[in-house]
Amino acid sequence: TVYGSGSSSSAGAYYAAVACIDSSPTIQNCTIVSGSGGDAAAGRYGLFVSGSSISNKAAPRISGCVINSATGGGSSNVLLSSGIFLNEYAYPDIDGNTIYGGAASMTVGSGFSFCIADDMASGHAVPVIRNNLMYAGKADQSGCIGMVGPQATQVDIHNNLMLAGAAGTTSYTLSLTNMSPTVRNNTIVSGNSGMGTGVNSIVVGIYLDGIDNNIFTFISAGSNYNKAAAIWENISSVTPASIKNNNFGSLPGATNRGTFYYNSTYQTVSYVQGNNPSIASGNTEVNPSFDAGYAITAFCAATTGGLNGSTSGWGFSTDKNGKSRPASAAWTMGCFEYN
Repeated sequence: TVYGSGSSSSAGAYYAAVACIDSSPTIQNCTIVSGSGGDAAAGRYGLFVSGSSISNKAAPRISGCVINSATGGGSSNVLLSSGIFLNEYAYPDIDGNTIYGGAASMTVGSGFSFCIADDMASGHAVPVIRNNLMYAGKADQSGCIGMVGPQATQVDIHNNLMLAGAAGTTSYTLSLTNMSPTVRNNTIVSGNSGMGTGVNSIVVGIYLDGIDNNIFTFISAGSNYNKAAAIWENISSVTPASIKNNNFGSLPGATNRGTFYYNSTYQTVSYVQGNNPSIASGNTEVNPSFDAGYAITAFCAATTGGLNGSTSGWGFSTDKNGKSRPASAAWTMGCFEYN
């Protein structure tokens, strides 16, 4: 069990409970908490991963850990709170952890909380993020994964359960900007009853492309949301590479809403599939019955509506809990395979 500093610190400073620099250890079955001093630190991280070059990359295997906690990590004065922060030349395998974003400032435009965040401006990072349970934190802008990098940056994200946090203005359950991700068989829960009611409140599922076999569902919070979309693409010059065999549950009440936001307009599933059949196909719109952990409890279109990742060469064949997925038949959408 490792706790970061809980004392006050200098404004503009960065703190991490564990720093993995130019090294590739196995970090397994640990509890790592960033610390929650009541200070104006620029950033507090549970785990910081950074390499100095390709030959000195940081490629730790992080598995079975609890990183930050429901009550620990960050503070109301921190500008960025993150369970795991990835810097340059970071190649981690993040597998089977429970990760909390932590708390950060609620001041509009200045406070950010992400379970996993990055600073990969030159694109030298190839993380694998799989089989994790993520709880986004409380901040002005909050999300489970927040990454920005050149479009060549590759991120493999599969079999995760991602739960949105109580954002003041903007909730990005998963925000991947200027990247080339593969986002497959995740259960993505957007919205939070603790979100603010400002006119800029936005529920966003994903930025950019490569989106297959996911379940998007929303926690309704009445009229809190001004804008709502499952997939929000804000780069009009970029066409998503693949939006196939996802399930989109009902959107919450919002002044402006649509399953997709692309090229400055809100669009429906049928519109996108009808106009872009080579990109979008096999998507469904049902509201599955979930248990408390977001596993589907009754047969529906999502239980047998997914692509088969084994025959598609996705590189994994089990669900979040290690249960085998069918070798040749259709997979269940989302992170849990249906019985």
